[in-house]
Amino acid sequence: MRFQPGLNEDLAATAIWGTQQAPQMPNATVDGVYALWYGKGPGVDRSGDPVRHANRQGTAPLGGVLMAFGDDHGAKSSTVTQQSEPLLAGLGVPVLYPASVQEILDLGLHGWALSRFAGTWVGFKCVNEILETTATAEADHHARVSVVLPDDVARPAAGLHLQLAFDPVGEEARLV
Repeated sequence: MRFQPGLNEDLAATAIWGTQQAPQMPNATVDGVYALWYGKGPGVDRSGDPVRHANRQGTAPLGGVLMAFGDDHGAKSSTVTQQSEPLLAGLGVPVLYPASVQEILDLGLHGWALSRFAGTWVGFKCVNEILETTATAEADHHARVSVVLPDDVARPAAGLHLQLAFDPVGEEARLV
């Protein structure tokens, strides 16, 4: 695991987009890269372009992207109140909303599994009431989380994952 900070949310989203392309590059040294992006609400707004393009292109089957976004409904630590779900819906990004510290751990694993399975970025809503707290959580994910992937889903002939060819209409159909 390697932490690679982005200079800002846009550049971080663009870098993460590149991580999903890594396994398809000549002389690839990895089978997949899973990534965690974080931005506060205004950064989600600003990063719409790279997220839209990356999500339409898809994630790597052994990669995946969890897009944690900090919404500050009461503007406690932001300059604006924020709700990012409408924007993410428009970008085709499904959203998980953990309601406890335990669910941050559990749903985070499900989020990466969803990203790998469906080939999409997955939003992960983070709010002050959950993040700025003290809690006890079970860290043994083997005992708590069992990811079961559906086996009866019809998939497009080209699959749902990363496509490097330029095909805007096909990307939209695959994403939907």
